[in-house]
Amino acid sequence: MSDNNELISIIVPIYNVQKYLDRCMKSILKQSFKDYEIILVDDGSTDSSPILCDKYGKQLNKVKVLHKSNGGLSSARNAGLELAKGKYIFWLDSDDYISEEALSSIVKTLNKSEVDILKFNYRRQPNDIIRKSLLKPGLYNEEEIKKNVIPLALEHVGEFTMSAWSHIYRRKFIEEEKLRFISEREVGSEDYLFNLQAFLSAKTLCAIEDDLYNYDLRLGSLSNKYRENLIEKYKKLYELMRKALISHNISNELLLKLQSFYVWNGYYVLIDNEMRIYDNHDKKERNWNIKRLLKQEEFVQALKDINIKKESRSKKIIYCLMKIKSVYGILFLQKVKEKKVKN
Repeated sequence: MSDNNELISIIVPIYNVQKYLDRCMKSILKQSFKDYEIILVDDGSTDSSPILCDKYGKQLNKVKVLHKSNGGLSSARNAGLELAKGKYIFWLDSDDYISEEALSSIVKTLNKSEVDILKFNYRRQPNDIIRKSLLKPGLYNEEEIKKNVIPLALEHVGEFTMSAWSHIYRRKFIEEEKLRFISEREVGSEDYLFNLQAFLSAKTLCAIEDDLYNYDLRLGSLSNKYRENLIEKYKKLYELMRKALISHNISNELLLKLQSFYVWNGYYVLIDNEMRIYDNHDKKERNWNIKRLLKQEEFVQALKDINIKKESRSKKIIYCLMKIKSVYGILFLQKVKEKKVKN
């Protein structure tokens, strides 16, 4: 047990999740491991979430409740961190939930090795699909994190899983390195940036195979909506990630992997996002935004610098279409992909 009486601080950012909060809380409270505190951060919810938070706060001594004006997910995570007293930090999204004995599995590993970061796998709900990271289970030191972990994260971000909720962090490490989340309203992915900065600073990281988290991919969530100004946000994300790498005197090879990260997120995230046609986003704007991305100076330079010799035939075609700025060629590929998904 830690000097502060809790080994783990579980921080739960909350915004209009009255339908899911009880499920999330029950998954924590039924854990056999009990040496934890729960910090519920109500980020200006307008539904019944604040009432539910206060109910848990009054019923349970281990629950702290913070009500704040709406500032977004990053703001809520940072606010929860300021209240945390545990030795380790676990950020748990309020519309998700943890598996049975998740905390026991985490503590079993932490008792063997006191690490800066612990990484685990998850299940994607509602289909109960196990998603395993490409990172092999094991203990990684500072050199191995830079040599093996970061390159894998940049090259295969989808299969690596860069989400904060798939990691546990030592609180003193976070405080010593002054790590905080930058608002998702400013960058394309607050988790990518936070974890890159964490990996660059960490002395030890442990990866385990256990699938301990249940990520609920539901209709209407942020990942299914059209995200405005995402191209600009990803440009800022790329610039900040590049700055972080350079500040740690990272090799040119890793900078090239970051450029590859930018190029393929440009296609699979930014262009996919533009394909979502809604009342506030029509086809004319879609075409204009894709063209704008393909002409962006940093994106054009990344396309020039990366090596695609080992890429698949389909990715080489995508690359060529982006390099020659063929908006209609890209739209054709997107329509073919949509047909395959429907069939």
